[in-house]
Amino acid sequence: MITFFNNFSLRNKLLCILLIAIVIFSGFSFLLIQSIEKISSVSNTIQNENIPEIVWYDQWEKELAIKKQFVLKNIENGFQSDFQEEFQQYSSDPQSEEISQLVAIPEKAEGLHNELMLLDFVIMNKVVGLLEYNETDAASR
Repeated sequence: MITFFNNFSLRNKLLCILLIAIVIFSGFSFLLIQSIEKISSVSNTIQNENIPEIVWYDQWEKELAIKKQFVLKNIENGFQSDFQEEFQQYSSDPQSEEISQLVAIPEKAEGLHNELMLLDFVIMNKVVGLLEYNETDAASR
């Protein structure tokens, strides 16, 4: 192979070297293009799946913290205020409604959303029912 290459003129040797460099760089560019496509698909997955979940988890975490503080405050006060009306105000958060219009709840987060709705249902039905019969001890448990 080397003797074959030595028989070339200077111009042919330069052209062969340039041709080999082009082949090497073309292979490298195909590798980069494939890597960029993989990065793009990961980016699209994050944007379409993970960000909506994070938005909803953050919103639900804020709502739970607010409701927890409200419930703890009412337990300390002995449920002296109108618990049902105030809890419904906290449950109907306008920011949550705005988010639901912008971003649909992902399928992976549906289970957690159902559990949060069940928690609100339990509080509104069981705790408020106990408070109607003046059972503050049972309601606080």
